[in-house]
Amino acid sequence: MTPTDYISRKVKRIRKKFAGLSLDDICKALKIRLRYEPLGNSDEDCKGYYIVQSRIQLIVINDELPDMLKR
Repeated sequence: MTPTDYISRKVKRIRKKFAGLSLDDICKALKIRLRYEPLGNSDEDCKGYYIVQSRIQLIVINDELPDMLKR
């Protein structure tokens, strides 16, 4: 299984489990910190990333993305 396959499966399970909840609510339930930061607005710029440091999970999403992609 490739890392992309693993991530895709994990995302599908989470989306099924938390169907109908917003990203903020899902992160609260999973105890993951969520931040929006400006990361650029061209097609080639980073859309977001996930990091774990000292057992603290953090998702950073590009604040300059269209609302459709932020979901």
